[in-house]
Amino acid sequence: MNQLKFLLQEFPEYYLTILVLLAGFTPPISIHPFSSLLAILLILQIVFKNKLSGLLITTVFVIMSMFMFLSLLSELSEFTIPSTNAAKLLLVGLPLSVLNILAVVIMVKKYAFDWSLKH
Repeated sequence: MNQLKFLLQEFPEYYLTILVLLAGFTPPISIHPFSSLLAILLILQIVFKNKLSGLLITTVFVIMSMFMFLSLLSELSEFTIPSTNAAKLLLVGLPLSVLNILAVVIMVKKYAFDWSLKH
């Protein structure tokens, strides 16, 4: 049970690191330097667990998640009739948005309400 709690608490940082690396990846094998820098900062957050930087990362991730969810709704509203493309958009975008919201909730709980972290 403790291992599951630990994995759940660490999930958002690992998830964000993977998202940042995937966002900066361009085939065949190239990762944008800015993406690499952000991934390094997230790894440092995993290691040092600084509360202030955790709250900053959480705030940025909340803003980005809200923007992406609103973008999903905007794109979905452009479909006047239901189609396979609209279904694909929902099947990919909605679970990703739900996963982002779950990660945000875990991060807010971890950094805003957990006083055992370094201040």
